[in-house]
Amino acid sequence: MPIIRILLIIIIFICQAQVYACDDTVVQPDCEKKSEFTWNPSSNNVTTKLNRFYDMEDLINSAYEDGSYDKATTLITEYLELASTYRSNWNYGNAVHNSNQILGFIALEKNDVAGAANYLVEAGKSTGSPQLDSFGPNLDLANELLSLGESDAVVSYLQGIRKFWDGKESIIDDWVLKINASEEVQLNQYQPGLFEMVLYGLSLAWPIILVLGFWFKIKPHLSNNWSFPVVAALSAFGAMSIGGILIGPIVMALIEVVSEDILGPLIIGISVLVQVGAPFLAIYLVAQFFKNRAVPENG
Repeated sequence: MPIIRILLIIIIFICQAQVYACDDTVVQPDCEKKSEFTWNPSSNNVTTKLNRFYDMEDLINSAYEDGSYDKATTLITEYLELASTYRSNWNYGNAVHNSNQILGFIALEKNDVAGAANYLVEAGKSTGSPQLDSFGPNLDLANELLSLGESDAVVSYLQGIRKFWDGKESIIDDWVLKINASEEVQLNQYQPGLFEMVLYGLSLAWPIILVLGFWFKIKPHLSNNWSFPVVAALSAFGAMSIGGILIGPIVMALIEVVSEDILGPLIIGISVLVQVGAPFLAIYLVAQFFKNRAVPENG
């Protein structure tokens, strides 16, 4: 459901953009002005240091995947130091959560289960981010520690991510209840919540409404009444799916480079174009094809 994820990012951005404008607990020069210390600095205010902050996670993941655990740990130390400088930045929550997750995995590689559990708890202290709030955190470390009997650490972590993972409160509460009852639980990042299901239902309804509308209009011209709605529906959902896949990387890139003054409206515009415009265009083209083909047959 790629388009649903994008819609969640839009809603979260609108609700949180002002909340992350500044952090009063941290001394950040010119935080109230346009600077590198705001939630989403414009490209003119992105310094070499801030660029380094944005690039760190890829460097850490690369070192970890290569098995260079000492290098990954050193990079994480730098990453968290940068994070303390950019506490108002949208990427701060990613730094806290994802760095501690990597440290937890490294601890498990060294058979340090207690250390991994501590890092998991620290990861749960993240303040969230556009990605974590919508897509949710990776739960592999939590699942692994749960299988190793570290239920207290996992519950603490779940209670932490509950504060920022929008729409998953009831699911997380259910997980915690089952864990405390010593029931077997598989934590699933992609288990849809009620809010996601409602959005998914709306995304399904719109193309169907369009298909019915076009079908009613051109039905008198059709020799085979059922071929059009089938082809039109498949085309509409195909257009939405392709658009949703393409827009995901675009949105993530926009968060990093576009000024916060225009980021919200820009993401909304692109997403509406995909959600509303793409299926409409697909169905319109299919309708024109069927209508034009029917003219010679009837003529």
